[in-house]
Amino acid sequence: MKQNENNFKTTFWPLRDVLPFVRYAGAAEFHPGGKYQNSHIALEICYVASGAGSFKQGKNARFDLGKGDVFLIKPKRRFVFQADSKEGLSSYFLGIDFGKLRKKGSSLSAEEAQLLTFERIYLQHNQQSFKDGMNVGLLSKKLVEEISEKRTDYLVLAKGYCLEILSLLARSIQREKIEQDNKPSGKNYKAVEKTLKFIEENHQRKLSLGDFAKNVFLSPYHFSRIFKTYTSHSPIKYLNMHRIEKAKELLADESLTFADIAARVGFNDPFYFSAIFKRMEGFSPLQYKKLLR
Repeated sequence: MKQNENNFKTTFWPLRDVLPFVRYAGAAEFHPGGKYQNSHIALEICYVASGAGSFKQGKNARFDLGKGDVFLIKPKRRFVFQADSKEGLSSYFLGIDFGKLRKKGSSLSAEEAQLLTFERIYLQHNQQSFKDGMNVGLLSKKLVEEISEKRTDYLVLAKGYCLEILSLLARSIQREKIEQDNKPSGKNYKAVEKTLKFIEENHQRKLSLGDFAKNVFLSPYHFSRIFKTYTSHSPIKYLNMHRIEKAKELLADESLTFADIAARVGFNDPFYFSAIFKRMEGFSPLQYKKLLR
């Protein structure tokens, strides 16, 4: 643990026994107004668990931070991380040294080659914060819990969490880039954009294709065609995907039953919820809950 009573305290653990290129993982708490500046050898993946603050690195990377934000600290470049003067800030972080993989040259395994592809995605990313849409925060929290408590087989789970974080982060960055590069305009896109917001705000309700079409004043057939053009999914499939992502967040709450979670995300039938969850995730809600434990 590193601590500065006027600024922050941080706890980190070396993780080379989990994966050779993972240097460390940990958690940090910044007091209101707390400030930290440094440069790291590792590329660092950070998730803001609570509070607010700001981050600067180089001339172009300057942005504010809030709860639920994910951002990257690029290696070997000085940065400044500061908490809000009133709220403070807490975060989880994971440090990766891809140089160890590059040194292996042609002896890379298929998994290691894929990880170097992830590195290119991270380093080409235009540094900015973005909202965690793929449970990177939850996985980071679970990773830190496993390595701090050292429960049975924790190294196996820790490796799984690390690889999942790396994969999901790369996917988030790629998706964001595609959306920015191909961001459409016009009446049709506005209808889709309005529907995405409608799903976010009303996914707990019983919804049909007709409800979506009516909300944007289009026929169900025409709306369905437009929606799939922009999202690659039918409106109902997208709705269920959104519900399952929300359900995965709720499955971390031990006080909720599967029936409670199903109802909260818009499924009246827990068995139907379980079937949809398994179809989309590859395992049941119960198996996912056990993984979180």
